[in-house]
Amino acid sequence: MSTPGGIQSTYDYPKAEFKRDHAFFVQLNTIGTLGASSACVANLEAEAKHSREQLGKVKAINDMVWEKCVQKVMPQERRKAVVEDQSTIL
Repeated sequence: MSTPGGIQSTYDYPKAEFKRDHAFFVQLNTIGTLGASSACVANLEAEAKHSREQLGKVKAINDMVWEKCVQKVMPQERRKAVVEDQSTIL
């Protein structure tokens, strides 16, 4: 199955199901605004903000761990290479 953008998709989204889902997200509340959808969007935006904050913290930890590993492993690898070079010379 091909999508309008030409990207292949293996998921078959029946039109009736699509229309039902679309109607849920664009339904108007009694005063004529997108109340339910706006609340959902606000909730999702808050979740996205929280996720970005968490990602930033995790990335900082990952970078720190990576640097520590490189600082610890690289000198060991250099020493090992020096010892191997010296043994081939002898």
